[in-house]
Amino acid sequence: MATAAFDHAVVNAMFETDAAASCFGALGFALTPRGYHSLGSVNHLMMFHDHYLELVGLPVGATTLRREVLESRLGISAHLTEMPEPHKPDKLTDPVHNAAGRAEALHAFADAFGSAAARLKAAA
Repeated sequence: MATAAFDHAVVNAMFETDAAASCFGALGFALTPRGYHSLGSVNHLMMFHDHYLELVGLPVGATTLRREVLESRLGISAHLTEMPEPHKPDKLTDPVHNAAGRAEALHAFADAFGSAAARLKAAA
């Protein structure tokens, strides 16, 4: 089986993207300007050396809403890995794919929050 490298984790904010972005910003994360997906979702990225966190949400008042965001749970909803093309699963929800990267995604979050906490402590 091919080894998957952790790429990024997704935090679903549903219709509270602005509030979630403010919260992450207050924790010391640097967010990209809001991005817009043609599928009916919005996002902000928090970039790190070899991975990133994606804050994804749904635009309030939009007529088109991205179904997988709408149907996913609030909070950490997914993680994505970069795999060699012949070994990529058909769906993000492939259980083997998700099980292999879940711990790595949680470790990346812990590292990211630890870095943000250290920056806040240093600034205080």
